[in-house]
Amino acid sequence: MNRQLMWIHGLVDKDFNDYLEKLCLEKALSLGLSDRFFKIPLHISLKRSFYTDDHYVIKDSIISFLDNYSIVECSDPQPLIINNRLWLKTDSDKLNSVHYELDKYLYENHSIDIDEFDRNYYPHISLFHNDDIDKLNMIYELLSNNLKQKTFLIDAVAIGIDGNIEKYNLKK
Repeated sequence: MNRQLMWIHGLVDKDFNDYLEKLCLEKALSLGLSDRFFKIPLHISLKRSFYTDDHYVIKDSIISFLDNYSIVECSDPQPLIINNRLWLKTDSDKLNSVHYELDKYLYENHSIDIDEFDRNYYPHISLFHNDDIDKLNMIYELLSNNLKQKTFLIDAVAIGIDGNIEKYNLKK
């Protein structure tokens, strides 16, 4: 067998992804911030990356697990700066439930450890990383003023196996 890195992300719906991109990307680029987090669809990690030999078996198992879940609505996203990273945090009981149940499922069925990231789950969308806090604060203010009472959906899940990504839509 061949050990490969796997990861599982909840994908932000296209409308909200596009809204965030339009809202802050032009300003961020004018400040010299990297757009690297926008080069892939914006997402919330559902499980810390892990290595496994049984990636195809686990992928199929995850898909089967996800059949029990529907689209997750997240509300009131809040910008947050931690360790030179600008995140958009969100609270959603349903999203937390998906994460914890997925962790439990993978541990019980595939002996995949629950690491510290998973134990202290903090759902967020990574937007920018930069050592210049003043630049991050400018985007923080922009987001703070434009995200009041916004909602978004996690309407699909991406499962990555090394460089390959497969997307699975959640049921409505």
